[in-house]
Amino acid sequence: MEVEYCEFPENIYIDLNNDVWLSQVDSGRFKMGITTWFSFLAGRITKINLKTGLQSVKREQSVGTIESSKYFGAIRSPVGASVLGFNNELSAHPSLLNESPYEKGWICELTEVSENDLQQLPLAKEAQAAIQRRIKELKVRCFKALPDEELNAVGVECAATLVNLNDLLSRARTGTVVHIVSDDPTSDLEILRWSDQTGNEFLESRKEGNIYHFLVRKTK
Repeated sequence: MEVEYCEFPENIYIDLNNDVWLSQVDSGRFKMGITTWFSFLAGRITKINLKTGLQSVKREQSVGTIESSKYFGAIRSPVGASVLGFNNELSAHPSLLNESPYEKGWICELTEVSENDLQQLPLAKEAQAAIQRRIKELKVRCFKALPDEELNAVGVECAATLVNLNDLLSRARTGTVVHIVSDDPTSDLEILRWSDQTGNEFLESRKEGNIYHFLVRKTK
């Protein structure tokens, strides 16, 4: 399911106040984590502190905090519940919150979930309009991959943009994702040609009004 380019499963419960999700694993167990748009809002998450000593939580109680170069904030439980355990993999690999927020990046497992709290959470497939409003409110732009760098090339000819892009990538590690913003109408074809010539990966393009957005990944 996709809303404003943000992808997520349609059968998860969504807490729109705290930008977290809840998913039923079986009749008595649930998992929770952060939404796609929360991960893009935070940027590349570099650290997570989990409150592993918690045995139970109330709705909106913090279960931990996340940090990135531009964000620090709490992760709040969408429901009152007993805590079965935390995803300890996240301490060593916090980037899973960006790369796989609904699978490998789950945060904690809950049981004995408050039915009253659960009834207040909509399923994602039933809340598309509200999700869209929330994404726009936060001014989040989702892509197929989380950008590590941004190259603003508005007002710059594409030839000069590609020179700047090559210079940026020459100093970047393999795997770096760059978001390019351009208003040059030839940029779509030129960046595709650049990708073919350099062997770097072209991930995504979209047009919003007169502005073009591109996502490329350094592979060479």
